Amino acid sequence: MFKVTIKLDRKKVEEQNLDYDKVMALVDQVYNRPEIIKTGEGRYTGITSSKELASFGVAMLTLERTDWFFDLVSEWYMDDDKGGREDIKAGKLAWDARHQKSGIINGK
Repeated sequence: MFKVTIKLDRKKVEEQNLDYDKVMALVDQVYNRPEIIKTGEGRYTGITSSKELASFGVAMLTLERTDWFFDLVSEWYMDDDKGGREDIKAGKLAWDARHQKSGIINGK
């Protein structure tokens, strides 16, 4: 089973003149999938071992493609039932930095 934790930076949300609860409601909508249940604010747990990883992947890609999410998120982790933890935000930022620098993205 997998678990995802997302924490938004309240100060950054307010600086963008956004409502924190509405932003979290949008994140909840992204993770509202049959294989995932909400277990707390910004906490989501998979309930089926066969399909949950794909559902988490779709949610992750959906948030990555927004114009606003990375500006507002302070923590974004995925934990597995074996004690492993992946820092999704740090991994995405590192991937972007490597590929933009190497010229793979945007034809540079």
